[in-house]
Amino acid sequence: MTIPSHAQIVRWLTIATCCTPLLFAPFVLTPFQAPTFLAFSALVAITLPFYLSWIKQERSLFPDKGNPLLLAVIFYLGIRLISAVFGVDPWNSFFGNEARIGGLILQLHLFLFTLYLFALLKFDREKFFRSVSTTFILLASIASLHGILEYLNILTPLSAGFESRSSSVFGNPAFFASFLVIPLFLAIARSLSETSKKYKRLFQGATVLTFLAILTTGTRGAFLAIIIGILLTITLRVVFTSTTKTRRRLILSALVFLILLTGSFGIARTIAQPDTELYRFTHLFTDTGVERFAYWNMSWKGWKEHPILGNGYENFYQTSTSHFDPALYEFSNFWIDKPHNAFFEILSTGGLLSLVSYLTLIGLMLYALRQSIRKENDSWTPLLLIGAVIAYLVQAFFLFDLLDSQIPFAFLLAYTVLLFEKDRAPTGAIPLSKKALPILILGGVGTVALIVFFYAPMLHDLFYAMESQDAVKHKNWELALEDTAKIGTSWMAFDHHLTARNRYDLLQQAIDANVRNASFYTELFHLTYEAQERAIARHPQHMEYLNERIGTLIFEARLKAKPVSDEAFTLAQRSIALAPNRIESLFLLSQVYQQNNEWESAIDTIEQAVRIAPSNALAMGTLGMLYFQTGEKEQGALYLRRALEKDFQFLPSYVTVVSLLSNYYAEIGDWESNIALFTLAIERLPYDFDLYTTLATSYHMAGDDEGARRIAEQLLAIDPSTEEGVRAFLETLDTQEEVY
Repeated sequence: MTIPSHAQIVRWLTIATCCTPLLFAPFVLTPFQAPTFLAFSALVAITLPFYLSWIKQERSLFPDKGNPLLLAVIFYLGIRLISAVFGVDPWNSFFGNEARIGGLILQLHLFLFTLYLFALLKFDREKFFRSVSTTFILLASIASLHGILEYLNILTPLSAGFESRSSSVFGNPAFFASFLVIPLFLAIARSLSETSKKYKRLFQGATVLTFLAILTTGTRGAFLAIIIGILLTITLRVVFTSTTKTRRRLILSALVFLILLTGSFGIARTIAQPDTELYRFTHLFTDTGVERFAYWNMSWKGWKEHPILGNGYENFYQTSTSHFDPALYEFSNFWIDKPHNAFFEILSTGGLLSLVSYLTLIGLMLYALRQSIRKENDSWTPLLLIGAVIAYLVQAFFLFDLLDSQIPFAFLLAYTVLLFEKDRAPTGAIPLSKKALPILILGGVGTVALIVFFYAPMLHDLFYAMESQDAVKHKNWELALEDTAKIGTSWMAFDHHLTARNRYDLLQQAIDANVRNASFYTELFHLTYEAQERAIARHPQHMEYLNERIGTLIFEARLKAKPVSDEAFTLAQRSIALAPNRIESLFLLSQVYQQNNEWESAIDTIEQAVRIAPSNALAMGTLGMLYFQTGEKEQGALYLRRALEKDFQFLPSYVTVVSLLSNYYAEIGDWESNIALFTLAIERLPYDFDLYTTLATSYHMAGDDEGARRIAEQLLAIDPSTEEGVRAFLETLDTQEEVY
């Protein structure tokens, strides 16, 4: 039997690692992100002993010590490590959390992966470049086909909540588009460099398929990135083309492309309807665009507090908490952990040193590709790789670095590191031998330890978090309690908040479902408090974790019909100090005061929330409800009305709010206000037919029978099943009987 060489083993494992972006596992809590991270990290770890054994015998496969791009990468990672150690949340910097798995541990894995790619490219540059580029193109084509079929409703989407935008196996349209950018340029490069017509057409087809898939994502950043990357590639081709005829043809092609693009954009912008993919592509200043600018402004403010080293890798959550812009409540109340701009994120979390080192790294990549243009027989490939790097940076300007897109970027990085190397060819394929056994054994033991003590516990926690949620869906509360008790019990709990959040959610769901089981709550409160203490101790700057603790204290007080403990007041003040421009802590503090029957303090607290976010419907509505509860109905009606005008469904139980206001207006005989209230309600909820009945009655009570008749006939037109009731009402109007 032929013993495989080091090159073969490392090659097989590295190609397998390249395929991890397409992994999807519905049985874990984060089915799109976690499988890719775990498989990628495990394969990198498994490859390591074979790689070490290989370079020990063939040292030329490791980059030269003076390789400037390698030094730039190492310097960048070193700065990020120092920044993490001295940052506000080192644990989060190194390990991330269930929403952003990996942290700097992932970046170190990516560095190793880049070294594997470099060694294979150094061993056989042409063959391995073709193998890896073909792999990425094939992966992109498979994902693109799936995304297009998903967009056409032929396949059921794997992720919900993105309307008609496709996301394939990535869980988010922007993540999907981000992954496709580099493979698109690789497909164009291969279609231009192939001599075989058969393969040329295959790569051309892959290019078209990938581009169409990007369009179905409705992702403006990726679309803009492709346009800029292609235009730059053509421009550079013009610059480096020696023949006048070819240069003229390229300039003409570029001008035609620009004219068609500009014209198409103008027409599309004119005909685009709101809430469509076309509208997203042609309108930058939508709600999403405005949010992005607010995030970038917060990043800038955060950087000025930590200008040299930032506040630590992955710690933008602390910046967004302390510098939150209340205007963002117009769009959402999300906890923001990314500024959706890779450069602003590097600046705010890694400081000026990190940004300069990153830009230096990119500059060296572009310089190496630029220098290789005249050395290559096919100048299209280095030009398109430059276009790919620029496109990657452009889409990163509107998003952030993702493992799915970092994997193909690592390939570009390894290729450009190779361009700085001296021409030293390795000796050839080296089969595995007894000399390699010590390294393989030691490396294997280390890999097994890493899998057992790091990757496996992570998978364990994500699995039982998902199991707990599934048990809740089936109303199996005891099983949900058993599953949530298993989270975080391994030697290595990578995310203490995963445990705390899962138990907090279970507690909230059980209370909402009116579960009556004293022993269940006793055990769950114990588990929740225990997990929250660990999470807060590990991440003391995280306002969200403090708020969950306050919420748990409120739940316990309500269930036991007792005042909330003083701990809630202390935590609320601490949370408010961390985020002076957010109102969530004020809502919780108001609930604490309400539970303790301190109504004046409860109102004062919500008034403070309204001052911070004067257009926030929930703040205005909560203040209105509190005024009603304390007998100040006139003030209460004023704020409830403002809340409904801002967001009619600011509370899920909007019917309760409308009834409260309607009864108040009827009580004081203000039928005009009642008419205005139900007119607004019908504008927002035109298919809630009960609203028409009340509006028609209000018109009648106000003495406007014509208005009552008009609304009744309108109801009959849209809901013929109400004919009997409407006819009776109209007959009553005709006889001028009083109707209530």
